[in-house]
Amino acid sequence: RVASDIDAITVDNSMLTDSSEATIRVSSGFDAALDGYAAQARAATAQMSIVLVGVLGVTLAALILLSRLLVARRLPEIALERARGASIAAIGVRFLLESLLATVVAVLLGGALTWLVPGSATAVLVVAVIVIAVLAAPVQAVIASSFRLGRAAPANRRDRLELARRSAARRIALEVSVVALAAAAIAGLGSRGLLQGATVGVDPLLSTAPLLLAGVVTIIVLRVYRWPVLFVGALARRTRGVLGLLGAVRAQRAMAALPVLALTLAVALTVGSGLISNTVQSGQQDAAWQRVGAEVRVDGPVGDVTLKRVAAAPGVTAATAFQTSAGVNLDQATATSVVTLLGVDGHYNSVLKSLPDVDGVAQPMSSGVFARLTEASTSDRLPVLVDPGIADSLVSKNVTLLVNGLDIPVRVVGTAAEGPAGYLTGPFVYVDLGRLSKRLSRHLTADTMLVTGPGAERAVVAAGISPSQVTTRDGWLGAWNRQAMVSGVQNVLSLSIGGLAVLAIIALLAAVLAGAGERARSLSLLRTIGIPAGLGWWLALSELTPLVVAALLGGTAAGLAVIVFLGPSLGLGVLAGGLYAPQPVISWWFIAALVVATAVVLAIAVLVEVLLRRRDRLSEVLRVGETV
Repeated sequence: RVASDIDAITVDNSMLTDSSEATIRVSSGFDAALDGYAAQARAATAQMSIVLVGVLGVTLAALILLSRLLVARRLPEIALERARGASIAAIGVRFLLESLLATVVAVLLGGALTWLVPGSATAVLVVAVIVIAVLAAPVQAVIASSFRLGRAAPANRRDRLELARRSAARRIALEVSVVALAAAAIAGLGSRGLLQGATVGVDPLLSTAPLLLAGVVTIIVLRVYRWPVLFVGALARRTRGVLGLLGAVRAQRAMAALPVLALTLAVALTVGSGLISNTVQSGQQDAAWQRVGAEVRVDGPVGDVTLKRVAAAPGVTAATAFQTSAGVNLDQATATSVVTLLGVDGHYNSVLKSLPDVDGVAQPMSSGVFARLTEASTSDRLPVLVDPGIADSLVSKNVTLLVNGLDIPVRVVGTAAEGPAGYLTGPFVYVDLGRLSKRLSRHLTADTMLVTGPGAERAVVAAGISPSQVTTRDGWLGAWNRQAMVSGVQNVLSLSIGGLAVLAIIALLAAVLAGAGERARSLSLLRTIGIPAGLGWWLALSELTPLVVAALLGGTAAGLAVIVFLGPSLGLGVLAGGLYAPQPVISWWFIAALVVATAVVLAIAVLVEVLLRRRDRLSEVLRVGETV
């Protein structure tokens, strides 16, 4: 709105002059102040949408899993109601009313909690969660009443095979649809990128690409993982005692689609969020070198005495000062280019050698290249170095520079590597500052100083240089990360990891509770034939371990695929603040920590199973009409 108002005043400023005949010229630096804001805002929105869509997917899977647990626990009651003549609609309406009441309470509690958090929620996400929370249990209750309780299995073997084929066909159609959507999303993300401008706002298909990719990995896990389980089960059956046989049987029956989906999505998005955060942080470290040029950069007049004092300070590896002349014309006889002329001293290359090998940072050269700037010459042309861009366009090594209205003939004696493009505008031409001063017949004072080494900041402070002229890497990183959009994305990534961890625990505990009744019956049967009742933890462990391992392997693979294959299309460079998009960073420490955390969660789930078994009277379970 401010920009449009300024444009209106620029076009027609009669509102300022009223009836006066005075002429007013209006100008504003507002557009320059907002330079880069649109790209940052779009990147932040797009990246947060990916995280939120992923958390939404895991949340919906957890809600469906919990509702299925509720329906499974109440199947005996539903069966009794159906036997007494209750209609399917009546059962569905009763579940719907219960879900509505629970959802209303949850919405009120969630709304109260939002008072503690600034900002506003995304309406689409909130509506999606509410709809699933309301409909998950009623829909599953209706399905259970219609198919599991209302229809008996056909007696004819052909009919049973036909039903199985239809079920397999539906599953294959669903899986193919997910794979097709994932392929379309990944192809669109790779071709257009997450920061595309073809649509208003964030493209929903592109935002769901990581979620769909994790879904494809889950499908592969469900299809493939049973073979290693069968192999391990075959080995376990050969062991002595009952533990191997029990573990093999429970493991083969543990790979249910919904728990695997929920856990795999949680792990995949946790790995993806963590690696995206690590990649952005690594990119910010590189960006700090690009934007500052050294540990410390001083922008302002730098005298020889100040430079020598800083260079001799403890902890300073190297220091150099140079003079910058922007907008210098380089006449090549056949064409003219606008360059930035850097008048460097003899220590410039020493500073470059102490810098890290980061793309976009001025690269070090052999000392012989910069030494050519001070070599004695019989020619009246000043020796200069040029960057690769200018070197490729040269038709002659003898060119002319227009400096302060004076034509200075120069000769290109070599090519320097990348210039300081992070804080100056190239292309760059290098000349010795002392020789340039003599040619211009006046003393040129350096206006930029670069200092490297662990004591660089202390040396600059001790030299009495004004803090307003000093830029440090730590200061740049702090200022960049304090920006609302940058810190907002990092906060969302961190919060999403915590939220996904909670959802994963809920999904795993739901899987524990879903199989608790069957394990109780198995333990009761085993108890009647003399096997100790303390094997409940083993049954739970053998049932949950394949589930957790499958989710961990599949989720880690999906998370790595997100950062490796989709990372370059996510616009991470905009929020990293550097010249280029950061290279994907795979933190094996983060993945190892996730494995340890998963093992802890598995131990908690087994502990919950042990606590549940303490309340069971195993000798009475089989006496209340239950069957094994």
